[in-house]
Amino acid sequence: MKSKFEKRKSHLILFSLLACCISFNSNAEIVLYDKDKTTVSVDAFLSAFYVSTDSDFSDPARIDKKQSRVRIGYIPNWIGFNFSNETESGLKLGARTSFFVSVGDQVDDSKLTESVVDTRQFYGTVGGDWGEVLFGKDFEIFSRTTVFNDVNVMGVGNISQTLGVVDFEFVSFGNLGSGQTFPLPIGQITYRTPTINGFKLALAAVDPSKQARNGGIDSEEDMPRFEAELTYDREWDGGSLTAFLGGTTQESTQLIANGDTIDSTGVNYGFVLRQSGFVLHLSALDGSGIGPLINSQGGFAVNGNGTFEELDVEARLAQVSYTFNKEKLFVSLGKTEQEGATAASANTFDATSFAFGWNHRFNDKLTLLVEYNNFEHEGLEDVKIISTGLELFF
Repeated sequence: MKSKFEKRKSHLILFSLLACCISFNSNAEIVLYDKDKTTVSVDAFLSAFYVSTDSDFSDPARIDKKQSRVRIGYIPNWIGFNFSNETESGLKLGARTSFFVSVGDQVDDSKLTESVVDTRQFYGTVGGDWGEVLFGKDFEIFSRTTVFNDVNVMGVGNISQTLGVVDFEFVSFGNLGSGQTFPLPIGQITYRTPTINGFKLALAAVDPSKQARNGGIDSEEDMPRFEAELTYDREWDGGSLTAFLGGTTQESTQLIANGDTIDSTGVNYGFVLRQSGFVLHLSALDGSGIGPLINSQGGFAVNGNGTFEELDVEARLAQVSYTFNKEKLFVSLGKTEQEGATAASANTFDATSFAFGWNHRFNDKLTLLVEYNNFEHEGLEDVKIISTGLELFF
């Protein structure tokens, strides 16, 4: 008998198309125009990995699978364009537009050249001494600091049959489902304060998720999803610290008389300590009505009486890396568990990932990555993943 998570797999895969990318436009850029206080620049990221997976199912009725792929990792290939202008009144205007592309097109023989191409960031900004307002499509605030500071964010990470990622034509899943949920790129209006004594606050109104739309019944959300994050950054000779505390809340209600409501709430917290080449990353997430992979999806079950039950989720991530000369070594351990209060929905998701790897930087643009990952779904599947690839920044 399939678990509830496996039955939801195709739904989660659809939303994962929106889920797995991060902008690193600060790493490199080529200036195309710089005149009259207006600049236009472009940045790009290109990658491919050889990935070998060995899936071992707990259920003897299911067939184990070994698969080799040449594919992208957790971060898709992209090209992005950046715009900035300073007005006579002192306002700082900005914008970013970007497109993300897969390389694993041969999974479906009927679509050999139809790459996955989509958008992640189409937003504008207005800033000044009072802070900055971002409006448009960007990554959610909630859980983004955890993801952006993952020591293996540029690698491959989690792949499994249960997640449907082995033969997936797009990204791998990084630490999604084993220490992280992903902050979707989504419509938002976000205010960020100036940095004051190392502290910075972000407040966002986000396009809400229609979680209660289920079984042909529509839902209503009379308020946006609200998100906030307080960060603290401090630097000293040879080291730095980033600490963060974030939260999210939303309601989604069935559009029928006496419709049931799903309340989604969560907190995300942790720190990243950097010293003399070492990085220690510890982070956690606790929530209810939040999915194990994506913040706004898969956070509930339907009980026998037809009402919603918000599922509790816990995610923990511990990582260490050491960078010396042109080399980087890392170890990562993550776990995500989602449970409900009733036997009908208990243990819907329980996964652990242990990974270690080596990166070699040829220069500031080209990097070689090698990684081993053991990703285990409790009672479902154990996957061993070996990957090696090249990444190029412009």
